[in-house]
Amino acid sequence: NEYKSYLSMVLKTLKFAVNFFRAIRPWSLTMSLFPMIIGILLAYMESGKVNYGIMSFMIASVLLLHAGANLCNTYYDFENKVDTKEFSSDSGITGNLVTKEQALNGFWLLFVFSMMFFGSGVAVARRAHGIPYFLFFKGLFVAVTYSAVIRWKSKAMGEVCVYFAFGPSIGLFMYSMLTKGAFSIMTVFLTSPLGLLATSVLFAHNIRHSGTFYL
Repeated sequence: NEYKSYLSMVLKTLKFAVNFFRAIRPWSLTMSLFPMIIGILLAYMESGKVNYGIMSFMIASVLLLHAGANLCNTYYDFENKVDTKEFSSDSGITGNLVTKEQALNGFWLLFVFSMMFFGSGVAVARRAHGIPYFLFFKGLFVAVTYSAVIRWKSKAMGEVCVYFAFGPSIGLFMYSMLTKGAFSIMTVFLTSPLGLLATSVLFAHNIRHSGTFYL
């Protein structure tokens, strides 16, 4: 009986972990990863070296922030009845992957871990200049207010937020963090197509679920 109880607990934990992982929409995290790669490559081309400690902490920080933003969007879309049991484009809560409480606690926890990794990267760098600080906390602000409080997505600003978030902002954040606060117009230029691609995905998603057109 004790063995069965332990096995049951392990299986429940694994099921929760898998469902939580699915709820954060891991396939979407590539939209954050690719502009970071461009920032890393440009920083390496300029200096001939990359601090792998800073790079690793910043990658983890951005991916956790993105995952938290996804879960935050899941929670507030359900709370604001954008997603319902009858009609939903996000199966996080409506598909019973996570409960409302788990989504709420989960996205705040992911945001906290994101800030911890950012702080660790700053500690390794010994100093963070203005650009990385501004871009990180701007990203955190948009992640929280995209679906809640200001609700940019409901004010026809969702595409603008997505373009900057998954294009120039993330690429420049990584580049600047690895080059002691430098600004690069080339990073902005090369990551802009990725921002436009992410915006196109969002735009197609919105059209598909508008009730007037289906892809």
